[in-house]
Amino acid sequence: MKKIYSTKKWLFTNTFFCNVVLTSIIILSSLHVKGQASYCTPYYGTGTGSGDYISLVDIPTTSLNNPSGGAANPYYTFFPNTGSTTATLNIGSSYALNVAGGTYFTCYISCWGDWNHDSIFDASEFVGVSPNVGNSATLGFASGITIPNNALTGPTRLRFRSSDTNPGP
Repeated sequence: MKKIYSTKKWLFTNTFFCNVVLTSIIILSSLHVKGQASYCTPYYGTGTGSGDYISLVDIPTTSLNNPSGGAANPYYTFFPNTGSTTATLNIGSSYALNVAGGTYFTCYISCWGDWNHDSIFDASEFVGVSPNVGNSATLGFASGITIPNNALTGPTRLRFRSSDTNPGP
């Protein structure tokens, strides 16, 4: 069993995680077994009190429709793998992805998917960044979210991060 640890410290604004289950008509690595690895913990020093947070993540046509508010210290939210915080998505398929910011006037939301289940959100797993969704505007990612053909099947974590810096990540 291989454990992966991260010694890097990242400065995130408001971050939250949700889970999706990836499926495919062609079974890809359905017997793949990995040890439980650790994801890095986001850090944000000043909190979400000024309205800098993610207030919605929604993939229409799926069960993922998660309105939320600013998180208390440590200023990120890990949502459980149940109900409206999950979705079942097909490998190779594309989906609309809608997000909304908090009450701060500038908010760009970035998204990553841990497609290879290695507990690291690297550059190749970057989905994209939203347009400005500040002041609670709900907008879609221009290209939505496409599940790569090389994604592993099974529970997969998505990370969303807000930033007041354009273009986001």
